[in-house]
Amino acid sequence: AAPAVVLLTASEGIFRGFGDVITPWKVSLVVAGLNLVLDPFCMFRKQTGMGMMGLGMGIKGAAVATSFSQLCGALLYGSLLLR
Repeated sequence: AAPAVVLLTASEGIFRGFGDVITPWKVSLVVAGLNLVLDPFCMFRKQTGMGMMGLGMGIKGAAVATSFSQLCGALLYGSLLLR
């Protein structure tokens, strides 16, 4: 997760340095939204009418969800920077 965080921070600075504050805002919104959805899914496990839902990993699930969200954000920034 550390390389993803470094890439996120550096990319945000690059875009802001060029005067573009909208792109980092959009990427941050995607990362936060993805983390918001994945956190409870990875942390909790619940019986539903369709079977078990969620992974039930507890605090480890929160770490996995956050790392995955940050990695997605880093990949998104990478694709935007290469355009």
